[in-house]
Amino acid sequence: MYKVIWDKEINGVILTDKPTEINNLILPRPVFFEELDLLKFNKFWKYPRTKKPLLWANGRRYKGGIMTPIEFDVIVFKENETFVAYCPELDVSSCGNNVEHAKEMLKTAVRLFVEETEKMGTLESILEESNYKKDRSGKWIPPKLVATELVSI
Repeated sequence: MYKVIWDKEINGVILTDKPTEINNLILPRPVFFEELDLLKFNKFWKYPRTKKPLLWANGRRYKGGIMTPIEFDVIVFKENETFVAYCPELDVSSCGNNVEHAKEMLKTAVRLFVEETEKMGTLESILEESNYKKDRSGKWIPPKLVATELVSI
């Protein structure tokens, strides 16, 4: 009889016929685009609408990291030939070859920031410090960016 073990090193599943130390193992399951849409991930990431699984989940863990969907503002500016995308709420930035590439890179940077701070147990305090508010359903609501303009003195 094979057992399934989640291997953090390879971030994937290993099948083994050896006994496992994990007694209450939650088996990985496929995740399709419909589930990601239901969780509103399509607001943050582009993914194909296919019949094949897009990733695997283990309980609430997607690809080995807990996914907390949050919304954030993106400001894009140009530095020489590089486009810089900036998230003012979290003070996270990234860059790319064009506006869309910079925005996609910022989404990746914010996703990694959220995953890592969640692993460290500091995400909630960081979001509160950044003026995010939790609604009744537990969703984090970002502070509203109300204006940007070029000003000179």
